[in-house]
Parts: sequence; C-alpha cells; structure tokens
Amino acid sequence: YSTFLQRAFDNVFHDVCLQELPVVFAIDRAGIAGGDGQTHNGIYDISFLNAMPNMVIAQPRDGHVLKELLESAHSWKRPAAIRYPNLATEEPDSPLCYREMGKGEVLHQGKKMLIIALGHLSETAFQVSNILSTYGCDPTIMDPVFVKPLDTELLCRLLVDHTQVVTIEEHSLVSGMGAIINNFLMANGYTDISILNFGIPETFVEQGSHKELMNELGLSPAKIAERICREFQLSKTDAIECK
Repeated sequence: YSTFLQRAFDNVFHDVCLQELPVVFAIDRAGIAGGDGQTHNGIYDISFLNAMPNMVIAQPRDGHVLKELLESAHSWKRPAAIRYPNLATEEPDSPLCYREMGKGEVLHQGKKMLIIALGHLSETAFQVSNILSTYGCDPTIMDPVFVKPLDTELLCRLLVDHTQVVTIEEHSLVSGMGAIINNFLMANGYTDISILNFGIPETFVEQGSHKELMNELGLSPAKIAERICREFQLSKTDAIECK
C-alpha cells in the first residue's frame, strides 16, 4: 500500500535508488482509500519518491495500461514505482504494447486550454470537458502516464498554443504532479501561462466513500468545471460567440 511505503523510505532510498537497482514497486491504494480511513490514504508517495534520484514514477489510467507498465518496467533498468488506486477498471480486448519510459499521451486534441489528468482522473477530465463545452471551451486532455521523468517534449509542444493549464490528481497538492509541472513552467520561463491545480489540500482526509470524499475535496467533475469557469472567467456567451 502507498501509505505503508512511507515506513520503508530509508530502504527504498539506500538499498534501491542509491544502488540503481531495477526494482519495480507496485503501489496499491494510491489515492483516496475511502472506507479504509485516514491511515490508508495514499496521497504522499509522489512527493517522497520524486525526491529520490534514479526513481521512475508512473500511474496508469486503467487496468490495460497498468499491465503495459508492469510488462515494460523491467526493461527500463531503473527503480520504478507504478501507483494505482483501489478502484474497478475496464480492460479493452487489445494486445499489450511496450511503454517507453517518460512518454505521455494526448487523449483528446482541443485548443487553448490543456488539462493534464493523472491516471484514472483522465475520465474525470473528459467529464469536465463535456461541461466546459457548454461554455465554448474544447480543452486538450493529456495523460502524462509518467510523473518522473515527465514528458517535457510533449508538454513543450502543447504549450506552444495552449495558454491555460489545469492539472488534476488524487494526491497532495503540496508536492504532487501539479507542483512538479508548476516548477517546470517557472524554470523554463513560461510566464504567460495561467495554471490551476486540483488535488488533495493540506489536510487529513476523513473516512467515507470515494465518491463522497472526492466531492467534498472539490474533485468532482462539476466542482472542477465550476472552479475553472470562475478562475478563467468563462461564460455562456463564449459558447455563443464560438458558434
């Protein structure tokens, strides 16, 4: 479990990363653990794993991509953490493909706004996109697949014609994927990009169902879309003008 990996910080750092051993960590309960309670929420592992040199961090959006990552991880010859939630998943009847380390995907090509959704939250991103379409907004949806190394080549290509960036993750906002992307934008001089981060605030998440907790944390599609419209000042007139 993600939350129990915290107890093995020294082992991962000294015994694996320092020696560059190709160990694959399959991290379960990555995200809100729901009924398991406060002690089981896996919302901090990206932060401490990202600080470790040589570590690869990936998160699949479904069971099929999970299989592809697990099959591919041993060929990367690096310590690798593959994190996934305790949620049901659908698997397409298609062959497994090799996953090159550090390569993300564009799931939908839109314009102006870029939504970067980690793992299973790509589904949430599509639901948000459907709501935003009523405001004349057609966001591009990117699944980074890898948090480390980040697909900076793909990201830079998308930032050429996207001036608004939204990140969505089921991890602590303090030091998760959003913070990593914010740092990348600042370090590379993207001062004209407006960015909005969605994730878990700095609080101990209470026990409850996954759906209820995501809604309370402002991570439901409706609440994400509502805040995007408010922050980026989208209105229904935008949709009329786009027609």
